[in-house]
Amino acid sequence: MVQVEIGVWDWLRADWLETYYPPDLPVDWRQAYYANEYACVGLPASAWTPGELPLWADETGGKVAYWLGCDPTKLTEAATVDALVSLGECLAGIFFEDVGLQPARALMSRLYADGLAPAYAAEPPLAGVTPPWRPEHADRPAAIGLYAPRLGDDVCRRRALIESFVAAPGPAQRYLFVEGAPAIVEECRQLCDLLGR
Repeated sequence: MVQVEIGVWDWLRADWLETYYPPDLPVDWRQAYYANEYACVGLPASAWTPGELPLWADETGGKVAYWLGCDPTKLTEAATVDALVSLGECLAGIFFEDVGLQPARALMSRLYADGLAPAYAAEPPLAGVTPPWRPEHADRPAAIGLYAPRLGDDVCRRRALIESFVAAPGPAQRYLFVEGAPAIVEECRQLCDLLGR
């Protein structure tokens, strides 16, 4: 049976900073606060640095699965591999952003050598590396899905999207990241729970 975890794509989005985190919450407690409610987070390459990952892993207590964007700049930073390895089993996947096939393979080989086997996706697609599932490409294999809500999307549309994500070919464990406000992410999570996923 397919299991789906729902999370936000970038836990420090402006709409999350404004409405999700309590105003008096210290900045360095945000990740732990998020981990109390969500089991996964997706972060574009622009939203993390190698120095932050070990701290976040400690703050979230191993309760959050990370899908991390990697762009060409991240792949040239010497500390990137060590930072990714510091996440251990919490590193659920790598999302290659505008990366060539050889650098992507090199990173995955280094992670495998360190005993990690995260899933991976790429945009644009690479040979042998599928892009993420998106509502407009519902037939793509799905380990990771990205959903950017559109004006007019309602609960019925979101339910249909989640059902489409579950029906797509792919592994049993999947992650659907919502590029939207906290209320939309929570609605998607509740729908997923109601659907038994």
